[in-house]
Amino acid sequence: MRDWSKWPQEYYETTEREERLEMLRERLKSEEADEKDQIRMKFWELRYGQREKMPEGVDYFIRSWMEMFFISKKLGSSWLKQQHLKSLEIVKKDFGFELAKEYGTAGEEVLYQELCHGVGFYMELCRRDSKYNTQLLGIVKLKPERLVEKIGNELWKISVEVPQTLEQGAEFAPLVAACKDVFWAQYPKYKKDEAIKLER
Repeated sequence: MRDWSKWPQEYYETTEREERLEMLRERLKSEEADEKDQIRMKFWELRYGQREKMPEGVDYFIRSWMEMFFISKKLGSSWLKQQHLKSLEIVKKDFGFELAKEYGTAGEEVLYQELCHGVGFYMELCRRDSKYNTQLLGIVKLKPERLVEKIGNELWKISVEVPQTLEQGAEFAPLVAACKDVFWAQYPKYKKDEAIKLER
């Protein structure tokens, strides 16, 4: 019998999709399961579920994040605005914004938790990526403080600048909150670093 005293923290501490699924299935069979656990399963299916004509194993949070990253690179292009807006509609759906609305307050809470998990996972991928944490064509490794600034400013650009430029700022408020909370929880000593644009 699993000890549920650390639930749902333990669920959000693992980044392995199959491990998360196994934990959810076990939780839903237990007497402790509640509505939020059922919503978590819906979010798991949205984020990791197999889709027609798509390769197996896609993490749709990371896919959506990268879509917004690509938008950020051409944000100033007025002739691409309509294409960007169409992409954001897909991103909002894949992040779970629409799903959360179906479940009211409980849905909003699970959405926030899942966004925090996704942001934390992306930050981990950045730290592990040898290309991301280097400069000059991958020759020179970034100093720790420069890497933190790079990650923080990317989170700001994706969650704040992209939606605001495309007049979608209010709709992406949950992502802004997740980016801010996760980043500063991991890097509290950098709050005085004015080079980081992410809101304190």
